Amino acid sequence: MPTVLEILIKHLKNWNVSHIFGVPGRPVVPLITEINKQNLTFVLTRHETGAGYAASGFALQRNTLGVAFATSGPGGINLLTSAGQAMAHNLPVLFLTGQVSAANIGKSYSQDSSQFGSNLVKMFEPVTKYSGRVERGDSFQSHLQHAVEKAFSGVKGPVHLSIPLDVLVEEIPSFEISFPSIPATKASNIDDVFQLITAAKNPVFILGKGIRSANSYEEIYELATRWNVPVITTGGGKGTFPTNHPLSLGSYGLGGSEQADLFLQSGVDVMIVIGSSLTDMSLSGFNSSFYPENVIHFDYDPTFVGKSIPRPTTYVPGDIKENLIALLEMTMKSNRPVNLGRPIPILQAAAAIDYEEDKQSTPYISSVTAIKVIRKNLPDHTKVFADVGSHAYYAVKHFDVYQPNTFFFDDRFIAMGNGIGYAIGASIASEDINTPIACITGDGCMQMHGTEIATAVDHRASVLFFVFNNSGLDMVETGMKHWQQCPGHAIYQNTVDFVSFAKSFSCNGYRCMNESDIQLAIERGLTNKGPTIIEIMVDPEEVPPTLKRDA
Repeated sequence: MPTVLEILIKHLKNWNVSHIFGVPGRPVVPLITEINKQNLTFVLTRHETGAGYAASGFALQRNTLGVAFATSGPGGINLLTSAGQAMAHNLPVLFLTGQVSAANIGKSYSQDSSQFGSNLVKMFEPVTKYSGRVERGDSFQSHLQHAVEKAFSGVKGPVHLSIPLDVLVEEIPSFEISFPSIPATKASNIDDVFQLITAAKNPVFILGKGIRSANSYEEIYELATRWNVPVITTGGGKGTFPTNHPLSLGSYGLGGSEQADLFLQSGVDVMIVIGSSLTDMSLSGFNSSFYPENVIHFDYDPTFVGKSIPRPTTYVPGDIKENLIALLEMTMKSNRPVNLGRPIPILQAAAAIDYEEDKQSTPYISSVTAIKVIRKNLPDHTKVFADVGSHAYYAVKHFDVYQPNTFFFDDRFIAMGNGIGYAIGASIASEDINTPIACITGDGCMQMHGTEIATAVDHRASVLFFVFNNSGLDMVETGMKHWQQCPGHAIYQNTVDFVSFAKSFSCNGYRCMNESDIQLAIERGLTNKGPTIIEIMVDPEEVPPTLKRDA
């Protein structure tokens, strides 16, 4: 009979999982043997958190399950942050953690992860949709089926299984679980919602990353253009609607555009929120003068509906894509023209406002300029992962997105360094060698998880890493300086040389002091068969677009 482990890897292989990310330890060593035996690829990351990030990037790119594993005790605990980030990104990732043999649970064993030790099952519960320990081989089928179904049902998300060493190698009867096919559900009130929207005089769309999770780019584009309704995105929703479209007003909240501010100030009667929980980051600067008359909120999860904006709210449950398709069908069948938005010239006038940046002479390059130069020199279809920090909010505000599914950022869990691993995992998962992948990150993020560059080198992950180096945690430092009058505590005493850092991993590295340097580095990086670090020395005194957030 096959072992639990053989059956697990066979299922992963059938589910289009070609790479599994992790850091080994005694309780999970048999995993690596079986991965190699069944011709999957084991990706040895430099840290367990990096394994979780890379598995998440793999899941996002391949549109399947991502898999990361770690040994018991501290190895498993190191996966927690990446599980929380996968939860925020709504990504189906299976986190596997080792455990001492079931026969030894309750004895004094090092790195015990049961209730007698670090209790990883309990630790993973708040950051996954399912967390369980497989106590016996005959319960494995039930655990695996529950886990994978939870990962793909409703709002997608990560799941966790802890499997003791002796259970991993236990022989059990073979079984097969089909890749979950979750039926899409449509809201029962969608007809009423259509009437509410089409009766609006000055509506606006607020789009979150739920559009991305539901793969409903085409539907929202069709509705916005057919109805002539302007579109604002959250930071996390950036890229769900092309920023060069006349109806696009950019993002709101941290890194938000002046056009979005002006439009909301001018009065909105119906705000149509889709796939966003409306976090404080998404609503930074939002006050009662911006309140619409009514809110219509599309989301699978009702937890935060009606909590952020105290206005009459109509909740639209169910699958976002199915609900948008239903609205499109109603629009097509309608006998009367639907033209809800304000005249296009008003929007164009708002969008045409150009706010001049500070042109002071410094030995550094402006972050705003750097973002614009990066955008100009990257192909339109480049997939860009924005990491966490002021560099990300410069990108939210100034990086234009022309094609769907090409910009990724989380403004909820916001774990520093996640973009590095996500970009690597996406590159490894990519089956289209003609799609460039880039990560906009900072010196703080690189010092947390930059060693994953070595993983990228090992697997020839062709990622352009743009490292905005201002010798500190700029977003935090700016906030401390502005709100608490407490500057200087998030500044590094020694500036890291990321070109030398890159070379230490046999990675190409370039330092950029001006626009021409960035352009040349991108040209070279796009031809490299592996990762490239492009260090950009940005002005540490430049004020990032992050001060809307309350102290």
